[in-house]
Amino acid sequence: MHIVAVDIGNSSTKFALAVPNRLENDLDIIRASNHEFDVTENLSCFLNFAGPITWSICSVNRTIESMVVDWVSTYRCDDSIFAISESDIPIPSDIQCRKSLGTDRLLASWFSTVLTPRLPIVVVDSGTAVTIDVVNEDGVFAGGFIFPGIEKSLKVLNESTDALPDLVAMQANSIADYSVLNLGKSTVDAILGGVNYLHIAGLQGIVDRIAQQHPQAQVLATGGGLSRLLNVIPESWTYFPELVVKAAHHLAQPTEFDESRAS
Repeated sequence: MHIVAVDIGNSSTKFALAVPNRLENDLDIIRASNHEFDVTENLSCFLNFAGPITWSICSVNRTIESMVVDWVSTYRCDDSIFAISESDIPIPSDIQCRKSLGTDRLLASWFSTVLTPRLPIVVVDSGTAVTIDVVNEDGVFAGGFIFPGIEKSLKVLNESTDALPDLVAMQANSIADYSVLNLGKSTVDAILGGVNYLHIAGLQGIVDRIAQQHPQAQVLATGGGLSRLLNVIPESWTYFPELVVKAAHHLAQPTEFDESRAS
């Protein structure tokens, strides 16, 4: 059985496919922007794929999810679709309303317990939104925090003021080193530095506060917002790229899929 995992986020979508003779988590990953998402172009490589596919979809964007599901139903009608819901994810939770929780948060937290058996775990995912979640000593998803990511913060500054520029594109191409404090000598540098240093301080500050209650917690970090800040996150943190799409792929494996349906 072939599995294509799909992680549909707020700003981008990732497709992951296992490659023969590679380790399980060494997947080929295709990335697409959700801005002007072209489903035909992004999925064309799967059009003539031999054999049936199980599409394991984790989504926080219903519009893009509908486009992907409609394309699969139209052009690959023999494939199966596994739209992951909170009830499919085999991790207990202690929260107010599990159904209203982002599926990506539950999925990443569950997969963190698969990757490492040592509890508790703090899962940091930095994207359009930043989520910091706790899996406690009993393996229970205990809740967490959400705040705007770097690009969203830059966008809000631009849209909420009359003169501050839109620096999202500049941030994407930035090679600035935030491991040392550099005062901004221009408005652009002041904004980029301020938002990035605030992001770093927010991540570390919240994780440090969590560590006061869970002193033995290990931290598993992921997300594109951290990819340019790896030299400033604590050495004790483990960075695991593409955690959610790899989790969606793992959940769709026959043994995991059967167990999640039975739980």
